[in-house]
Amino acid sequence: LDQRRALLSSNPLFGDLSEEEMLQLARTTRCLRFAPGEVVVREGNRGDSLFQVVQGMVEVLKDQEDAEPFQVACLKPGDVFGEMSMLAGSQRSATVRALEECLLLEVSRTSLGPFLMQNPPLMDRMAHLVSQRRGELEGMEREKVKQHENQLLKRMKQLFETLTL
Repeated sequence: LDQRRALLSSNPLFGDLSEEEMLQLARTTRCLRFAPGEVVVREGNRGDSLFQVVQGMVEVLKDQEDAEPFQVACLKPGDVFGEMSMLAGSQRSATVRALEECLLLEVSRTSLGPFLMQNPPLMDRMAHLVSQRRGELEGMEREKVKQHENQLLKRMKQLFETLTL
C-alpha cells in the first residue's frame, strides 16, 4: 500500500490530493504484470482506467491502414497512459504493448470518480494536464488546447456524475 501511495504521489495528475485521499486512492489501485510483447490496451477498445509504468518499458503503437502499426512513443517508469480515454469515456487512441517484463499501476475510473466529484480543482487540473499533453502530441495551438480542455472538463463532469448516482 505504501509503495502504491508513493507511486501515486509521484504522478503530477494526483499532485493535488491530500495524504488521506492519496491513501484511499492507493487502496483501490492494482499492480499488474505484463510479459514482453503482451498488449496492455488495444486501440479502439473502451478505456475505463489509466496506467502508470512502475517497472519496465511499454511502446505506444498507432494502427495504420494497409501497414504495420507504427511506434509513437516508448514509456518508462513514472510515465502515465490511458488517462485520455479514461477521463473522457472515449475509445483508446493507441495500442500499448509491453517491450519487456512490466509492472503497471492501474487506476480505474470508478475509484477516481469520488475524488473528482468532491474536488473540482482536481478535476480542472486533470483536464488541463491531459489537454496540454494531447496538444503537445498533436501540435495544437494554444487556443485549440484551451477549447479541448473545456470540452474534456464538460465530458468528465457528465461521466463522473453518472458514476456517483
